[in-house]
Amino acid sequence: MNDLLSKIGRLSLQARLVILVGVLGLWWALFVPTEHQPSKVNTVPPAPIRQTERSSPPTPVESGTAGSRPASPQPVPIAPKRPTPTTPKKVVHSEDTTPRTLSSEPPATPTQPLASSSTLAPPEPVSQQPTVPTTTPVPIIPPPPASPTNSAPRPASDRRNLSACLSGYGSCNPNLLTEAEKQQVYTSLLRRNLNSCLSGYYGCNRNLLTDQEKQQVQASDLRRNLNSCLNGYYGCNRNLLTEQEKQQVYVNEIRRNLVACLNGYFGCNKNLLTEQEKEQVHASDLRRNLSACMNGYFGCNKNLLTEQQRQEVYASDLRRNLNACMNGYFGCNKSLLTPEQLVEVQAREARRRR
Repeated sequence: MNDLLSKIGRLSLQARLVILVGVLGLWWALFVPTEHQPSKVNTVPPAPIRQTERSSPPTPVESGTAGSRPASPQPVPIAPKRPTPTTPKKVVHSEDTTPRTLSSEPPATPTQPLASSSTLAPPEPVSQQPTVPTTTPVPIIPPPPASPTNSAPRPASDRRNLSACLSGYGSCNPNLLTEAEKQQVYTSLLRRNLNSCLSGYYGCNRNLLTDQEKQQVQASDLRRNLNSCLNGYYGCNRNLLTEQEKQQVYVNEIRRNLVACLNGYFGCNKNLLTEQEKEQVHASDLRRNLSACMNGYFGCNKNLLTEQQRQEVYASDLRRNLNACMNGYFGCNKSLLTPEQLVEVQAREARRRR
């Protein structure tokens, strides 16, 4: 018990208040009698009573008179009164809107015998409760069927399926689409197919194209083929070129071949070069060979060097060999070092071993 009290003492003030409220509620539920506990009162207000105009009771007529209607039962019997002569008037029933008239016969005269007072039932005691006025039953009109705009929103899975179908994804399930959505998907399919055909993509179905779209696709194919031939790309079909386009393609091939020869690229055809272009290509070959020899690159042909260029290349080789020996790189040839360079390289190696 002391441990429990000590643990409670270490709690915060809010936790102590929560525990105190819980203990009081449990004590109230166990020890307070039920009749002293507050009961739940229905706070829902009673439904309001619709006050409608009460129609006056029909005028009593003799039995057997044409156009007579039985009097509706009243909640409280009323003593009969002497009928008074009245003019025929229209009576409209709440359920039947067709106007009707009472009989045109003259009303009963005062000489007619009245009903005996012995046949009248004694009046029943009037209840003290307020009487609810009788109302004409109003027909219940069912609500109109829900339109598609007021229908419940479709689940997210159906929306994702529609998006997949519109985009042409493989996860599309056509069975979940409505007729309007299927029409949208088919329109999107035709649009994607036309775009594929115009761009030359895989999956183009020319059977779905109209005559005008086929003409557009044919023109696009010719433009792509001309571009491929002008740039030397794979897929060039020279049979689709006109004479003027073939001349343009040939000029481009001569230009590309000259660029390849000047840069030493694969595919150079020196047979297509003029004498002037051959001289330019030979000078470019000598410059590239000198650069390769000066940097020690593969492909250096020292036979193409002049005496001055050979001396420059030899000096460059000695500098690269000294740098390799000083840093311990692969390819160091110590036989090319001078005595002073050899001493310096050995000292550098000794420092690296430490």
